Amino acid sequence: MGRGRLPPPNPSELLAGFLEKMTPAQREHAKLYPAGLHSLFRDGGLSMHTSDSLGMWSSGEPPTQSLVDAMTVSKCKDFDAIFAGVVTGAVSNPNETGTFIFTDYTVKVTDWLSTRGAPGKTPAEAIVTRPGGSLRLPDRTVISVTAEAYEPIDLQSEVVFFGRFVPETGAFRSSGVFDEFPIVRDLVRVRHVFVKDDIPAGGLPRKSFFITIRNIPC
Repeated sequence: MGRGRLPPPNPSELLAGFLEKMTPAQREHAKLYPAGLHSLFRDGGLSMHTSDSLGMWSSGEPPTQSLVDAMTVSKCKDFDAIFAGVVTGAVSNPNETGTFIFTDYTVKVTDWLSTRGAPGKTPAEAIVTRPGGSLRLPDRTVISVTAEAYEPIDLQSEVVFFGRFVPETGAFRSSGVFDEFPIVRDLVRVRHVFVKDDIPAGGLPRKSFFITIRNIPC
């Protein structure tokens, strides 16, 4: 008698321990990543899944905006807050159905540049929630999920974040690497896909970039 194929693992059963330990804020963030977005499981096994379906896109056309124009749209229309800070922690969790992983990053804020859509929110520490991450199961199996335009952020990295406010938790939702600018040796590495300016390879001086953002009227 031939051996039957084992059924695929049940995500909610495998990740039950993580779901039970999640804080109320983490459970709210899990709702941002709906069950139908991705699946960790296919062909009866664990898989790493990549996708571009999380809102990042490129038209393929050459960029036409100046840096100031692009940052004006970001500050006055697209994002609720712009801030710089050092990433000091990262905690990954599954969504409500255990079919996707997201990560909440703790950021020690060094500079608040704009809080248009999050009035009064200028704490010394902020949480940035992003899709993707890794979880280690009790049997030491590691489940990893990556999403296109959402590279993992290393601890102790300094980054300029453009975030959308999550009112239920006070955290911020990131839209990906094209709106996250690393700061290296006091240079801001602008990587906005719509900017036509000739940005120096090393980046723009932190002080002048911050002044540019702060001086944009909305």
